[in-house]
Amino acid sequence: MPGESSRNSTHQLCVDRVLEENAAIASDKAGLTPGQCERFVRAFQDFSKGEALCTGCRYCDNACPLELPIYQLMGTYQLSQIFGLPAGDEQLERLRERGKLDATKCEACGRCTEKCPRHIPVAKRMKHLAELLASV
Repeated sequence: MPGESSRNSTHQLCVDRVLEENAAIASDKAGLTPGQCERFVRAFQDFSKGEALCTGCRYCDNACPLELPIYQLMGTYQLSQIFGLPAGDEQLERLRERGKLDATKCEACGRCTEKCPRHIPVAKRMKHLAELLASV
């Protein structure tokens, strides 16, 4: 689409700027006031749509009996479905093309969720990811 690349670049610049500002605030020795902290948490919850986010801690590594790289698949899911970023859709397309990291193989055994300190509903997201890959 004409102009889509420009919009995507502008969106990415905005996201980058917000992340830089957040990092600067987080590294400030003075810290946040209670009011600032509350506003930050509220804004982040809005941004993440209230969803628990995978931090890439890899506690789920080796938990999957099928050796699916859960943290990579959750990262793709987040980019595409929670944040709505074009990079997530691009990753979905690459996954579909390569036939790797096949989310349809997930047996919903729950071992990864047991290991997850964030209690992310991995099986539910894997099912949704599989549906997305089938429709891409």
